[in-house]
Amino acid sequence: MERLIMGMEREEMEVRAEVDRLSAGTEMQELAGELCEGIDNICGGFHYYKDENVLGRAKDLAGKISQFCSYFLQGNIFGLEDAEYMDFQTYILGVLEDYMEAIRQQDMVYMLDTLDYGLRELLDIYIGKEPEETRNGL
Repeated sequence: MERLIMGMEREEMEVRAEVDRLSAGTEMQELAGELCEGIDNICGGFHYYKDENVLGRAKDLAGKISQFCSYFLQGNIFGLEDAEYMDFQTYILGVLEDYMEAIRQQDMVYMLDTLDYGLRELLDIYIGKEPEETRNGL
């Protein structure tokens, strides 16, 4: 009887872990969608409407960018090989460093590049669009 109860408890824990994983995936998908929309607005606004408030609008996304990127740095959630995961972490940290450097330098072009060609590559994990479909809000 005790084995049966322990087995049921273990199964319940596995189900809860799977629900948590799926919930995190849904939350990340929503967050990725919000960030993608923000990037589309920033990049599209600059390219099509000459809106030069790129840095201010990019700073408004800082919390969401931090939340999104930190999720990937908490552990190897995709089960990558160690070397691949290290490369993935390096890429994420590079995107964050570019974001901070663009703000420090007050460089709109650097920020546009970081958002559209750096961060968007990470967003595409959850958005599921081909990179050409997402560039500049197209």
